[in-house]
Amino acid sequence: MGRMKTALSAAAIYTFCLIVFACNPVELRNYLEKMTGFEGVIYVNDQSGNDGNRGMRSEPLKTIQAGIDKAHSYMKDGLADSVDVYVSEGNYEITNGTENIGDYISIVEGVSLYGGYSSDFSTRDPTLFVSQITDTSSGVEDTAAIRAYDGLTEKTVVDGFTIQAGSGIGFPGSNALDIERASPTITNNIILGGHGAAGILAITIDIYDNSSPNIENNTIVGGNSIGSNIGIVIADSSHPIVRNNTITGGSAGNCTAIVCWNTQAQIEHNDIDGGEGTKTLGIHIMQDCFVNIRHNEIYGGSATSSAGGILVESDMIAIDGNSISGGSASANETTGIFCRQTSWVGIQNNTIFGGTASGSGNANALYLDKSYAGICNNTIAGGQSDWGAAIYLTNESHPSINNNIIFCLATNSRYCIYESSSNTWYAGSIRNNDFAEISGSTVMYRPYTEVELDTLISIEALAHASGNWDEDPQLADLDGDDDIITTIGDNDWHLAAGSPKEIRQGGLDGALLDWGFYADKEGDWRTNLTEGPNDGPSNDDAGGWSMGAYERD
Repeated sequence: MGRMKTALSAAAIYTFCLIVFACNPVELRNYLEKMTGFEGVIYVNDQSGNDGNRGMRSEPLKTIQAGIDKAHSYMKDGLADSVDVYVSEGNYEITNGTENIGDYISIVEGVSLYGGYSSDFSTRDPTLFVSQITDTSSGVEDTAAIRAYDGLTEKTVVDGFTIQAGSGIGFPGSNALDIERASPTITNNIILGGHGAAGILAITIDIYDNSSPNIENNTIVGGNSIGSNIGIVIADSSHPIVRNNTITGGSAGNCTAIVCWNTQAQIEHNDIDGGEGTKTLGIHIMQDCFVNIRHNEIYGGSATSSAGGILVESDMIAIDGNSISGGSASANETTGIFCRQTSWVGIQNNTIFGGTASGSGNANALYLDKSYAGICNNTIAGGQSDWGAAIYLTNESHPSINNNIIFCLATNSRYCIYESSSNTWYAGSIRNNDFAEISGSTVMYRPYTEVELDTLISIEALAHASGNWDEDPQLADLDGDDDIITTIGDNDWHLAAGSPKEIRQGGLDGALLDWGFYADKEGDWRTNLTEGPNDGPSNDDAGGWSMGAYERD
């Protein structure tokens, strides 16, 4: 009679020995690690590995999913609370699945993936040793290279990979990374969108259903679908942090870098570009959002039709400390910020440029359509076009406009403020702004009555206006070292040393009025005190905050 063989898991052996033999838990765990070959880390190499191996450095697995599954099994056996999977250089393909659904890598809580290792795992450099995950799916529904679902926390990390989405059909078409009901940490990756036919939507990172991931230090590129491409979608009560990334909308069709719907996202310190396509957009804020957009560099993209930096269609949005350009368009229009039917949007401490529209197109820095925005301490320039305005108002918009530097760079018709419908100003204000002429004769304010107000006296005569000025603010370097204003990264719109005192000290003190912010675009404290950060003899009669995005009192 042969012996009966019973397969026991490491967890079962561990529990049995503890109870029966009263073994030392540390010693027993060490014994089980040796028995299983578990080294605390799982190794994956697509060239020398085999999924029948134990995942040791000398016996790597071949596929990433096998690495995740092996790590998870060791966790279930009680050998670790969390496990890292090291992935060597190579191309890890995700192949087509069955039943018209693409295959994918499934992330497990507590198992973190780190790419960029040399083939012998002695060195890690994701730039030199590229660990690429490629979704080869084509013509299948709802493809994804990686899916992170159901309860993942920030201790589950994906770091150091190049991730390429496939080609899908239906909705949403294709994803490189699909996150639902999960909050992993996604860092230091290059994440590339997919492609598809007309009507197909390619989303590079899809964040849905109460997910709160940390998306940091990645390069995220929208796809090249001839339908629509989006770098990141954030929706369904998700609360992510999107920080220190480079995000591009895509390179075909209609492109958007970030889309938000029903979310409370934090979008901070990113370099955002709408991409290249028919219509391009940096950030689109849809309904039911509470989003903070802070300290980003935002370019609306390069479009054949229209381009825009930020489109806002929700209340309770804060746009603070950003450098924003409407981008460039070979037809139609460009817009820095477009607020449509919004009750409250706070726009403060930004530099906003309307963009560049070719031919007879319009380039507006701020376009408000039935909006109640608070516009404070920005430096706002209507764009380079035949016709442009720094602030365009329509459909009974009632903003408050305080402490801004306002000018326009259009080649023909230039306006600081242009009003295109009646009853626009009855609840608003125009206080302590500088209406500047920098590139030629500019109309200060064209009200709906079409009687242009082009003198400071006529502006100050308005019931809702006071404390405004009309001097050259003397910005340090309007178009930067490259002499191209559209490339906003090197533009220097600080007030120069010789800026008029009326601009440096002539703003309202927003701290006393409780505007909700106290520092300028760079975080320097705003003050109306004589002992301010730039104190000197000329400050003895200091007034309020400096006008514009930067404090210099």
